[in-house]
Amino acid sequence: MLDVHVLVMDYTPAEAVTRCKASIEAAAARAGYPVAVHYLPGVVGHLGKARANGYALGAFPYVTHVDDDDWVRADAFEVLADQLAAGVVAITTGENHVHAAATVPAPDSRHHLAVFRREFVKGLGYDSFRFYPDQYLLSMCEPVHLPVCVYNHCIDMESGSRRQRRANASEARRELAAIRRPDLAALENATPAELAAAIDRHVREP
Repeated sequence: MLDVHVLVMDYTPAEAVTRCKASIEAAAARAGYPVAVHYLPGVVGHLGKARANGYALGAFPYVTHVDDDDWVRADAFEVLADQLAAGVVAITTGENHVHAAATVPAPDSRHHLAVFRREFVKGLGYDSFRFYPDQYLLSMCEPVHLPVCVYNHCIDMESGSRRQRRANASEARRELAAIRRPDLAALENATPAELAAAIDRHVREP
């Protein structure tokens, strides 16, 4: 039913990758339907090519990914079951934004998990996007959204992907212009001050 891939980068701490793998294995065991998990090397500087390599693996009708420094809840795949059985084109879930200072629930975020029918992603050209292939794919459809935070997304201002976008700001902006919903990339481009303000609002809320 679902093929899950993880792009393992050389610069990701080993303990983060171990946590990621353990969480996926637990979620796959609880899913209630077949889940195949694939680990492969990333492509430094070109997420689109790497994502295409990942989506090419396996043969199940649905595909998704988990970043190697993130982790999922044990019911992350289980909550998808009804929508997968219904044959929808795409699904998104809520996520937790994990900062050093706090974990901020974001049930309305439409970033992770992002699940697509395998046939949908073919021929869309997302593999030409160095920085925003995931946002581009999401902007090309209307996913069924499940506002449950089953994905933990680490927000690290010095992650490899953020450093690459900063070093190639002009190209990153051109990619954003091709995305129908640039708001999908707002979190990924937030400044440290914007992230701090968001955390502060969350901590202060009763």
